[in-house]
Amino acid sequence: MKTYYRVQLVLVALALSFPGSMMAEQAPKSGIATVAQQSGRITGTVEDELGPVIGAAVEVKGTHNGVVTDSDGHFTLSGVKNGAIIRISFLGYVTQEIPYKGQATLNVTLAEDSQALGEVVVTALGIAKDSKKLGYSVTTIKSDDLIKTGTPNFATALYGKASGVRIQNTQGGAAGGVSITVRGLSSINGNTQPLVILNGVPIRNGNSGTGSSNSSDFSNIGLGSTQMGSVRSNGLTDINPEDIDQLTILKGAAATALYGSEAANGAIVITSKKAKGTGITVDVNATFQANMVAYVPEIQTKYGPGTGNGDWTAEMIANDGFRKDAATGKLYPAYSAYQWGPAYDGREVLYIDGSTRAYSPISSNPWKQLFRTGTDQTYNIAINQGGENSSNRFSYTTLLETPNALTGSYSKHNFSLIGNLKFNDKLSLDYTANYITQHVVNRSQASIGMYGGFNNMFGAFLDIPLMKQMYKTSLGYKNNDRGSGPTPNEAFQYGSDGFVHGVREILWDTNEHESDELEQRLIASVAPTWKIFPFLTAKGRLSTDYTFSKMTDQSNSSFPSAASTNESSGSYSTLSKYYQVTYGDIMLMFDKSLGEKFNLTANVGWQARSEKMNSLSLGTNGGLMIENTFMIGNSYKTINVSNDNERKMELLKTAWLETIGLSYDDFLFLDLTGRQEKSSTLPKHSRSYFYPSGSVSFLYTDAFRDNMPSWYGYGKLRVSYGIVGNAPEAYAANMAYTFGSGPGWSYNQVPNNLGNENLKPEKTKEFEIGIENKLFNNRAGFEVSYYNKKITDMLLKTALAPSSGSETMWVNSGVMSNKGVEISAYGTPIETKDFSLELKTNLAFNKNKIESLVEGINFVETGDFASKVGKNYSYVGRPMGDFLAAVNQVVEEGPYKGRKIVNSDGNYVMSQDYEFIGNAMPKVVGGLGVTLSYKRFVLDVMTDFRFGGYIANDCYRYTMATGVNPETENREGEGFLPYTYTNGLTAQTGIILEGVVSDGNGGWKENDKVIAYEDYINSKNAWGTSPGTPNATYQFFKNNWWKLREVSLSYNFPKDLIKHAALKNLTLAVFGRNLFYFHKSIPNFDPETSNGTDWKSQLSIGGSASPTRSVGVSLRATF
Repeated sequence: MKTYYRVQLVLVALALSFPGSMMAEQAPKSGIATVAQQSGRITGTVEDELGPVIGAAVEVKGTHNGVVTDSDGHFTLSGVKNGAIIRISFLGYVTQEIPYKGQATLNVTLAEDSQALGEVVVTALGIAKDSKKLGYSVTTIKSDDLIKTGTPNFATALYGKASGVRIQNTQGGAAGGVSITVRGLSSINGNTQPLVILNGVPIRNGNSGTGSSNSSDFSNIGLGSTQMGSVRSNGLTDINPEDIDQLTILKGAAATALYGSEAANGAIVITSKKAKGTGITVDVNATFQANMVAYVPEIQTKYGPGTGNGDWTAEMIANDGFRKDAATGKLYPAYSAYQWGPAYDGREVLYIDGSTRAYSPISSNPWKQLFRTGTDQTYNIAINQGGENSSNRFSYTTLLETPNALTGSYSKHNFSLIGNLKFNDKLSLDYTANYITQHVVNRSQASIGMYGGFNNMFGAFLDIPLMKQMYKTSLGYKNNDRGSGPTPNEAFQYGSDGFVHGVREILWDTNEHESDELEQRLIASVAPTWKIFPFLTAKGRLSTDYTFSKMTDQSNSSFPSAASTNESSGSYSTLSKYYQVTYGDIMLMFDKSLGEKFNLTANVGWQARSEKMNSLSLGTNGGLMIENTFMIGNSYKTINVSNDNERKMELLKTAWLETIGLSYDDFLFLDLTGRQEKSSTLPKHSRSYFYPSGSVSFLYTDAFRDNMPSWYGYGKLRVSYGIVGNAPEAYAANMAYTFGSGPGWSYNQVPNNLGNENLKPEKTKEFEIGIENKLFNNRAGFEVSYYNKKITDMLLKTALAPSSGSETMWVNSGVMSNKGVEISAYGTPIETKDFSLELKTNLAFNKNKIESLVEGINFVETGDFASKVGKNYSYVGRPMGDFLAAVNQVVEEGPYKGRKIVNSDGNYVMSQDYEFIGNAMPKVVGGLGVTLSYKRFVLDVMTDFRFGGYIANDCYRYTMATGVNPETENREGEGFLPYTYTNGLTAQTGIILEGVVSDGNGGWKENDKVIAYEDYINSKNAWGTSPGTPNATYQFFKNNWWKLREVSLSYNFPKDLIKHAALKNLTLAVFGRNLFYFHKSIPNFDPETSNGTDWKSQLSIGGSASPTRSVGVSLRATF
């Protein structure tokens, strides 16, 4: 096919393969031009079995005279000479060639080409290639799969849809972040997110967390203490799914080597929708969805507040565990965050507001009172204009979200323009502009620590509606316990401060703290193309990705300034920052056939990328001088200004690029690439590195077509090898002092993290081999890939001697490997005129291993849990992310070998060292999907799963220790033994732990020591700061789950029904997301609840905003 038409086909939507029959009908003879006519004009329509084909190429064979069909499949072709061959083609369909004999009209029905099942894939640097030529694994996902269930960003639409790709979002609704992991983790301390390419341009992305100033994404930079704990987003969430035509996931090093040190974690190449055909069409879409709080922890409803039988006073023993008010003689429970009090029995007791009420559970689900049902409304309008020499698509999308938190709002507006101008046959210009503005009021908070600490517990006897009235006083201050504050008559009664603490803090932070963020982002590019010769093309690109953000943060005064001479309360801060990425490249592209069977492509070019960041923050110190007056000048104490208040960053990367492609007879393809990169983040004497790749693709079904069975339509063997990098962060290599100043003087000091002038980028070297097959006219197919990648020169922080003046230094040391197998398969076992059943699945197995670290060091610490009672280490010879904690000591030899050891108090003896519990890495991840089609109805179901690995759950430990967890409900009575507490109380709460005790003679005997059940639960879940106490093994769980991720049911209205309303298409759909788990191994919590997108934050379940279950409806129309 001529290069001209190949370019044209890249610009139109890639057609899905529909079954059909080939038919070319010529119009009746009447009224047509005579055969003797030397040149003529012909009109017609190109359709497939389902209707008009938009963007089909209609050309006079052997010339540059050609057009593409418009939105109705129509075309008009002039200057056609008698006897010429008219060629009609479209990707995935059989090309037809029809002689021109003077006919005035030509109507063609295209049929699927079962032998040419390839498709154009947009690869590195925006280079479009036929998929059959690729010698490495890619996954392409079309627009329909991204928008069918109303996901607020494209990443959360990828769950289970690409082999070897793992998705996890941070909650927080549309303002949250998303983690994408491709083929396992490739760095311990570096960025683990893939590079995101939008229309050929790398854009800002990174990790997000809960406001940590160390997080790498722009949204986390410069945050103050009051923003720490807010659930942040990362850059990829700004891309509007409604504007995406397709995205391609480049997995291996050979696929991403042209991006060098940016692409160690893979790349996601996004292509935006473009105008199709000629004329003007309008697309209108509306989606509404409700987001309901889901997977919240259950609470026990049998026992009320109290710290346990052993803490009962004589008065409480005499009153069944209740305290007595001296003034009224009425009873009330020992109000506490702990729920080890008396069983609910309905008796009348005094409540925290001084009223009397029945001692019965108030709510079995207090969460519904602390959250609301959130909503997302998404409206999109797109205007498409196509002509012979220009095309434009303008799109506007607004997203309005009411979050699940009791306060706050989120709105986003996306404006998108993408177009093309054709000046003549040789010169053209592509241009894009995306303007995104978003406004966030009160991001979801993780810092409120719901069930994330002993003081944040609450149970079934807490009246949440009452707490909403009492959390603050009539003067607007935070309410406290009886006898305190300026309004003691409004205070909580009966020593109940611990009982209300958790919910009071949630309500105060939710209602009396406000953050207001306004962010604006512009991503724009221009790309001129000059077709110098039919075989030689020059193309350039210049783009910018500019983000500006402004934030104010204010907290109301929680107590009167006059109440303390040393401090005040409340706060106010401002933050302004920007991030700018400027990118440019220029490429010279050669494509020419060498004889009948050989074809040579070659590209050479230069690329540059500059990044700049600046942030400036100021805030009050020590509270507010005048209550609730939010100005920087209203600081109670002198404002502290340091280097942390202003941050700057600049970096520059340049590279020379080369590619060579050679094909033989359209079945054997060789592709070689090279990138010579220079980065300013590296030391001056070693800033340049070379990143090569090579791949081979062999279509054995084409090579041996005469010997292949007819049902074997497509078979490809591919092999590739590449090297990519992961550069150190800006200034990591700098040997420089930290600057500071005082009144009238300045100073320099050695930084905590010392630079290293010998730093190099991490390098990933990856070998990949795979096979692809499509069978039975593409009704079935499968793909298998094996990869082996080794990461060398890992970037690690190593501890320094105190004499150096610094604590750590970045070094290159260590090797890590990832080996894995990816399998994907699809099939259509049933296909009739009105009904079809399609199945698709993928599996990915990855084995990670730390092969070496810094010389003399066997492990690095990568996390700690429960105040260091549990640890996460990465050991040499092991996968990243081993969990360690104190474990039960056991008898090592003799007849009792392996039995747990019990001490003289009746509790288990715990090890004094950290012992291996399990590893965090999954063994297998994947997805399983089903599509049922009946006439105009389509039902799509998508599930995804993860098996293998462990996860930490501090929240589980806290709920167990405090008696909130339903697992603690069976705590006395039948099945328990009598037990006498130190206060003299005897209750049926005793247990004997399975194990052995010392017999006093150096041997062992069966344990017969009776202990109280609640004491045992507390001993293994209580507070501690070292191994041995408590038993931290109980907070680690196997992390296996299988989830119903998406369901959608759509109906496409008949064209005869809607044509009277000037509609070309109308589709109504209902959908659901995150509906339920078929299986999960973690009790009472959602295993996907995390506070950040970096892998370390995903080692544990976070106390963040609750996950949601969404249901909605969408309407899509084309005019």
